[in-house]
Amino acid sequence: MTLDVNVLVATFRQDHPHHYIARQWLLQALQEVDENPIYLVPFVLSSFLRIVSNKRVFVNPSTIEEAWNFLNVLQSIEGVQHIILGEEWATFQKLCLENNAKANDIPDIWLASVSIQYNQCLVSFDADFLKFLPANKFLHLI
Repeated sequence: MTLDVNVLVATFRQDHPHHYIARQWLLQALQEVDENPIYLVPFVLSSFLRIVSNKRVFVNPSTIEEAWNFLNVLQSIEGVQHIILGEEWATFQKLCLENNAKANDIPDIWLASVSIQYNQCLVSFDADFLKFLPANKFLHLI
């Protein structure tokens, strides 16, 4: 499965309103990682770093060291892997054109395209992904 940035942010930040839900879900998913690996997408990881260290998002933002430590621990777990991007590009273009994509739809469609290309379920708090993914390929956490 692939994770949206909001799942990583909520898991990491104890002051996030969905922290408990995200943390419990991720802990359970990590116990099942042998049967269902977790694939990390590079642009999701960079978005995570940007969001958690941003003082316009959090009153007390995380340091870049704290954020990297979280990602390093997550990436060190067997069954957590990186997706290599590029193969999803044709799917990305197709979905953008089919959906007349604009503005904030663009990164969502890119992440949906990655999930489709790698035949993964996408996990997010953002129900908008259902515009781009079949219901059986999307897990909405709330």
